[in-house]
Order: sequence, then C-alpha cells, then structure tokens
Amino acid sequence: MKRPHIPIKIRLAVLERQAFEDRTYPSEEERDLAREWYELRYHKFNKSEKIEYLLELLFHGMPVELDHDPALVFRRRNLKTGGYRPDANDPKYLRYVPKQHHRQKTFGRKPDAERTVTTKGSDVWLAKKFRKLEKPQKPKQKIPSRPFPKRLG
Repeated sequence: MKRPHIPIKIRLAVLERQAFEDRTYPSEEERDLAREWYELRYHKFNKSEKIEYLLELLFHGMPVELDHDPALVFRRRNLKTGGYRPDANDPKYLRYVPKQHHRQKTFGRKPDAERTVTTKGSDVWLAKKFRKLEKPQKPKQKIPSRPFPKRLG
C-alpha cells in the first residue's frame, strides 16, 4: 500500500520537535531561548517558510527525507479503516534524516555506494523475512526409495 500524504502541519510539527526537543542543547535555558526566539521571529511567516528555516537550521542544506520509524510495513493495520497503528502521520513516529541514511535504513544502500550490494538489516530485508515466516510452510515430501535395477551379466 502506498503511504499516505504527509500534510505541511505534520511536517512542521516534526521539525519543531527535532529542533527544540530532540536536539541537545548545553542547558535548558538555551533551549527555551532558542524556541522563544524562533516563535517571536517567525510568527509572521507561513508554514512553508518555517519548514525551510528549520531544515536549514538542522541539516545545513543537505538533502533530507522523512522517515517513518518504525517503518509502515511493521505497523499493525486496521482492516476497517485501512489505517496504521500508530497512525502513519503521527509526528512522534516521523523524523527527518539525511537522504543517504534514509536509503541505508530502508534499502540497505550504503552512503556514496554506486549500487546496493546487500539489503541485509534494512527495512526491505526484514519485511521480506517476516512475510516468508508468516507464509504457511508446505510439508516436505520424502522421495520414495526404489530398489536399484539388477544388472544383467
């Protein structure tokens, strides 16, 4: 199933959490000061401009992608609504990461590699492993033994 669209409001909430809660600061006062300064300075800006500022603050222009953690394939599905549990757009389970690290977590491609050598340890590999384990196993059939043909002569 294709992942649901992530609204700008959710993206902004993720970035604010990463910038002001998850990020380490030398002291609580500096964290509060940084958040207060951000709210005073950027209260007039629209959400897209706030997102641009926070991405620049956190990643300094590096290409980034939103990562679902845990991956959507490992979340429980609600069969009635078709949604995930926890929800796919829950800001607590989303985070921005550099594009290369996201590719390594998802597909197993090492940063700066020309091609993917192995997917071992990646989300794709784990999902395939669990699908195989969940699939019912066919009982192995024993090959019937036959007597060896008698030689003439």
